[in-house]
Amino acid sequence: MALSLTRLRRTIILLSIVLASALVLAAAPAAFSAEDNDVSIEEFQPITISENTLLDLEAVAEDLDPLTMLMIFMQLEDLAEFDSNLDEDSFYDVDSLDAVNEHLGDTFVEPGYLPDGLSDGEAHFGVGDAGYATVTIDVAVARNITRLLELPVDWLPDPSEHETVTMTIDIPASGLAGWKSGLDTAMVGQMALPQKDIPESVDLDALRDAILEDPRMPDELADQLGAIDNWDETVPVPVPDGAEYEDLTINGNAGFMLTMDGEGGVIAWESNGVLHFVAGNVGADELQQIAESME
Repeated sequence: MALSLTRLRRTIILLSIVLASALVLAAAPAAFSAEDNDVSIEEFQPITISENTLLDLEAVAEDLDPLTMLMIFMQLEDLAEFDSNLDEDSFYDVDSLDAVNEHLGDTFVEPGYLPDGLSDGEAHFGVGDAGYATVTIDVAVARNITRLLELPVDWLPDPSEHETVTMTIDIPASGLAGWKSGLDTAMVGQMALPQKDIPESVDLDALRDAILEDPRMPDELADQLGAIDNWDETVPVPVPDGAEYEDLTINGNAGFMLTMDGEGGVIAWESNGVLHFVAGNVGADELQQIAESME
């Protein structure tokens, strides 16, 4: 029985990840909404997920009584169906920067600066096809699981009116270019903002608010998310424990940099509806120079 309970607890932890994913989707700015393509990202908000927070989330699962855990476990298989036209073959290498640019409709922004040696180093190019991903939720099952988790169910419609709801994310084409010289590496990439299509009958804002107001929510996480004033134009950025976060402005656009000692870093920003990133194991100053050369 102990092994079964361990398995159930792990299942509930996985379920909490699903709910967290719904929270992130609910938190995504209007820039990601299919109804409004004119809103841009104004701010990135760091959300530190510490080891203590993870332990607190695990404790929430362990506090559920075994019968509740069993009832949730029995319904998970019927909760949702996933579909996508993207697979591992949707992301592939190409042989030149021109091919990346052509794939993106002549919009790829390449760096005007690379650190010494990298521009003459080994180059690598890749692209990703445009596609979609959908999740179709069985409303009655989702409401039952939500109720068992002691959360309000009104973020979902009445199952007598909607047996299922389908949420879709349209994922634009992407492109990247990378360079390597000795131990030094640098990579740049871009993709237009994904667009989400969520039925009006699904109120993810209500789910987000319920999760944030739940007393079981770890204080550290609730305080950070609750400090966000403008959910419409702010993107929460999960920051791994031990990473350093810094707000940046790249050519007038809101961005951020994540770095970890000895492991390099990444810079990301949005410009005119396109997400850009620079990553590598060169110094933070050089990463920023690469980013600022991409105009």
